Amino acid sequence: MLPENQELSHYVLKAHGITRVALNIMFIVCLFIFPWLILVAYYNLGKGKQGWAYFIPYVFFNIAAQSEPSLVLVALIIHVAAWVHANKILTDYQRLAQLRLVELDQKQNKDVDVILEKGIILHKVFCDRRYALEVLNQALPVKDGDAYLLNQAGNVMFEQKKFQEAAVFFNRAYSVTNDFQLTKQLNKNLKRIERKMGKVNYNMKVFEMANSTSAV
Repeated sequence: MLPENQELSHYVLKAHGITRVALNIMFIVCLFIFPWLILVAYYNLGKGKQGWAYFIPYVFFNIAAQSEPSLVLVALIIHVAAWVHANKILTDYQRLAQLRLVELDQKQNKDVDVILEKGIILHKVFCDRRYALEVLNQALPVKDGDAYLLNQAGNVMFEQKKFQEAAVFFNRAYSVTNDFQLTKQLNKNLKRIERKMGKVNYNMKVFEMANSTSAV
């Protein structure tokens, strides 16, 4: 990711991610029950601190409204402000991502990191699962790559139930990273895949994929 795109970089590499539909459903639901969904929405956007800034006064005024009903209006204003702001954040991510995709497509040398980044953005920001899978498949037979991008590519494959391909990306990230926290996360990710595939089947499939990629 480019340094000037730190907001987008954080969302793509660190945040869980959220679709526009899921975001709006959360805010509709939390208007009636489960106010903590405000926090969930903002943490998924990678903006947990801003989520707390809305959640605490929203809960406070809802409680206070039990003795002073007019304060419900204040709570409603906070809710609407949080809702509008969350959608604006997601819109900003999409705007930055669109500009980044143009930059990636214009690159003369499309190395593995360019392919990985494009596929991850398509999946996480634009929810284009089919095209993202098509792009990331191009990176499977290519060696090396940035460990954080490889980890996210593995997450994309896992979400799309492509466990064999996810294992390849996670293992490649594991082999090139020196980050202790990322190593811990990769270990967890690989165990998740083992549970999904079964240990014997997992080992066989990863071995087959490793041999096919090393032959390229």
